[in-house]
Amino acid sequence: MMQGSVCMQALSDQNLRLSTALESREWGDGLRLMKQTRRAEYLALTPDQYRILERFREGGRVGDVLHALLVGGEGVHIRDFYDLVAAALEKGFLCHGGGEVEAERVGRRWTLGWGGAPAVLIGILMIVLGGVALFAWEPVLWRNWTDLTAAIGTLFFSMGLSGVLAGCVLSGFGRMVYNPGIYHRWGIPHFEVDDRDAFMGGRFCEACVALQRLGGAFFVFGLVWFFRWDAAAWGALLAVAIRTCPFGGSAAHALLHAIFRRDYQLPMCADRFLRTKVFTQFFDWKSKMLEEKYLLLFSTYALLWMAAGLRLVSRFLQLYGALLLRHMRQPGGLTGEIASGLGVATLAVAIAAPMGFLIWMVVRSGLRMLAPGCFSFEARLHRQAQEKKRPETGEIVAFLRETLLFSQLDDKTLEETARSMMFTIAPAGTPIVREGEKGKSLCLVYEGRVEVGKETETGENKVVAVLRPGDVFGEISLLDQVPRTGSVRAVEETGLLVLSKAGFEKLLVGHLGAEKIRTTVQISSFLRRNSLFADWPVRELMRAAGIFEFRSVKEGEKLIEQGRANDFFYLVYEGRLEVRKQGVEQAVLHPGDFCGEISLLRGIPATADVTALENGRCLRLGKEEFLKFVSRDFLTGYLVEDVMEARLRGES
Repeated sequence: MMQGSVCMQALSDQNLRLSTALESREWGDGLRLMKQTRRAEYLALTPDQYRILERFREGGRVGDVLHALLVGGEGVHIRDFYDLVAAALEKGFLCHGGGEVEAERVGRRWTLGWGGAPAVLIGILMIVLGGVALFAWEPVLWRNWTDLTAAIGTLFFSMGLSGVLAGCVLSGFGRMVYNPGIYHRWGIPHFEVDDRDAFMGGRFCEACVALQRLGGAFFVFGLVWFFRWDAAAWGALLAVAIRTCPFGGSAAHALLHAIFRRDYQLPMCADRFLRTKVFTQFFDWKSKMLEEKYLLLFSTYALLWMAAGLRLVSRFLQLYGALLLRHMRQPGGLTGEIASGLGVATLAVAIAAPMGFLIWMVVRSGLRMLAPGCFSFEARLHRQAQEKKRPETGEIVAFLRETLLFSQLDDKTLEETARSMMFTIAPAGTPIVREGEKGKSLCLVYEGRVEVGKETETGENKVVAVLRPGDVFGEISLLDQVPRTGSVRAVEETGLLVLSKAGFEKLLVGHLGAEKIRTTVQISSFLRRNSLFADWPVRELMRAAGIFEFRSVKEGEKLIEQGRANDFFYLVYEGRLEVRKQGVEQAVLHPGDFCGEISLLRGIPATADVTALENGRCLRLGKEEFLKFVSRDFLTGYLVEDVMEARLRGES
């Protein structure tokens, strides 16, 4: 930890500026792709990340840039800021004050190249030729080392031809071909090129490059079938299997990703979805996913690919199983025995691998569905109560008085609540609540920290909040009688005060009411973590929470329309909002960001369109309440106005 702090300190003192050797491209999925043209390095940036790098356009000390962002109330996370700066510096997007990036990676465009329409036509023709050959092919056993050598040579040639075709398409689209040479990916030496520059050419360029890689393998298989090179067909078949494999960033996966995905940063998450959530999604088919089309198409393709592999192997065993066993019993010398052994081993792996993978997926998905009901983390939490280390009741009462939720109880109820609470200690890394479990208690962080995570649609657990002493979790499940909406894990050794469901309903719901609890916990806790309210006292924060109201938004819904009157101030609670001016994207707002302040403070029509990029919720204030809100606290009003002025200058 000390070493990391020293590195960050050293980075904060560096004077950096944005390189001039950059190429930039905006994407429709809310990202901007940037390329360091001298080093052939790439970064996919969100609008917020891009604006951070733009701060270094004229150069500046890293620490000073971070300070300006924090003072401007832009909600930047310090760790994310330093991670971005470190990555940009390592890849040459940022350079030290005096000099430009020295290292240079030379790329070139090939003389031979073709664009989109020829690439699609050629690719489809090659795949059709290979597909016809696959259906008509009658496999023949290897007879000697010559056959094995022919198969290996064909494999190398098939993989290399795919690389050559990819380079030709890149050149046809006006992109650069970097690092052509012999590589050993998948343990197979073959000619390859770096095709990442296809990203800068857009989705169509990506799709054409992937299509050519697929087509090259199919084309070679079609050739060896047409000329009856029976032994060589095995090598071409393996090349087709590698290029069409749905895993490992293959050409087929790249093609699906280029055509169907919405989010550029998703490709490596699709196989996680297949491993963890595809079967559970069938049981929860009513739930909608942002990447539903891409993920379900990918999963369907992966299952069909494995089924086709099993069908091919079973067909081979039907035709040649008896012959293969006879050849093993009466081999024609050592050469025949080894060749037959290789054939048997290859078939065994081909059968066992997909079958094992399917069984593993079914078992894992079954355990995921059963775990919330059969292996409750909360039940373990209750069993591990540590009453000997429990603070005195008076200490708990004093602590509760300083929290947002419990401070609203009268003294008698507060003391009864303190006596009803169980105390437990969760070691660092301990899961406390699992998403999908039935809620049994309300938890209050007494000391330490916990992080709240929500499972993304691909099965990845994404941290959405870090809770500290005084914060509560678990109230939504108890209030709405629904399974836990997120997972909670201890970041460090954490002391928790736990109130049972019965105590929650009697002491809190009975005295405050469900709606007041919901408002206090959800809105007040959210405001407490926002920079606008960082210094507000507890009582003032609760009063502020009382004037906000939740506003649900649907994907594509327009909250503010440019040129029209606006009567509301919006604070993003969940989801993302896109800000566009004259049709040009200005920013993407995330939880904690706000909008609508310009028209309310200046008394003018809205200066931009604000549209929901996904389903979510906002906290909303009417004009009169907003003006009271910004005039109540000087610092809050100052921060809101500072952001407004920056937006009017076009800085964010």
